[in-house]
Amino acid sequence: AEYDDRRDSLVRSAEATVRELCMASGAAGELTDERGSEVRAILAGFRTRFIPEMMVDAALIKAMLDGPAAARTSRFSAT
Repeated sequence: AEYDDRRDSLVRSAEATVRELCMASGAAGELTDERGSEVRAILAGFRTRFIPEMMVDAALIKAMLDGPAAARTSRFSAT
């Protein structure tokens, strides 16, 4: 649950940043055009697929380099 909360917070932050950039560039504040749809699709990909897969890959790499016990800990703990 904590991971999901942090992931969702990161995606919300990215969405807010995109809105700010659109406003700064004179584009509409809300992402309603074709580019907005593309940005939302990319963020959805990170929310549902890319971030979880990267976390698994990072744990596997850490286990190979530092051993299985090290893969169960992180200095970036969510707790």
